Amino acid sequence: MKFTAYKYRIIKEKLSITEQIVYSSFVLFVFGLIILFLNTKFPLTDNILPIITPIFIISILFLGVAHIYQFYDYELINCAKEGHIEFSTNEFIIDYNKKINYKDITDLKINIDAYYGQTINQYYSIPIQKKSLGIKNTIVIATGDKSFTYNFKLDHAIHTKELKKTIFNLVLSEKLGIKDAKKHIKLIPSDFNKTEDYKAFVIKQITSKKINCTEGILLHGYRTDKEAKELRSKYCV
Repeated sequence: MKFTAYKYRIIKEKLSITEQIVYSSFVLFVFGLIILFLNTKFPLTDNILPIITPIFIISILFLGVAHIYQFYDYELINCAKEGHIEFSTNEFIIDYNKKINYKDITDLKINIDAYYGQTINQYYSIPIQKKSLGIKNTIVIATGDKSFTYNFKLDHAIHTKELKKTIFNLVLSEKLGIKDAKKHIKLIPSDFNKTEDYKAFVIKQITSKKINCTEGILLHGYRTDKEAKELRSKYCV
């Protein structure tokens, strides 16, 4: 079990080029509407169209450009590479020399945002789709009275899968010093929630009384009420 990644410090996040174009388009469109409205209240000219038409055309052109450019655009983030993190067999390693034994970790939170080049913001109705730089993934490690928070980079889809598999195996190994079984289970990426190993691990937590039956059955998952009753009768004794 080994996973490595580079740490990054995010200095400042900016609007992407696509977002800048889209918001410029909106500003121009609103500006055109304001001129049109003012001309109805305080007539500046008998024919306002030669003035506002170019404004609306440029606004529409900007939006068209944004629709195309969004497929090639990346996040704009000022950042600095600051070191290295690693999940090894028995410890978490920071910058190659600071080692934290898994049994000393009392809390662990990992947020997977995106890998480098992964398309994000693609579900919005306006064209602000872009590709990720892969550095907004975060890890928080607590060891008693100390806590460490880092951003780290995922280089590609396979790198992301390796991380998820590493987390899964780490939880199953029960090497972490996390006492809350529910929190322990929820560390497991959802990709593995249908696997037999995941279900067996949840059952183990139920039968060892580390988690109550109702929560355990919900985390285990079931298709029908009948299956839920069978699980309760078999493991909740």
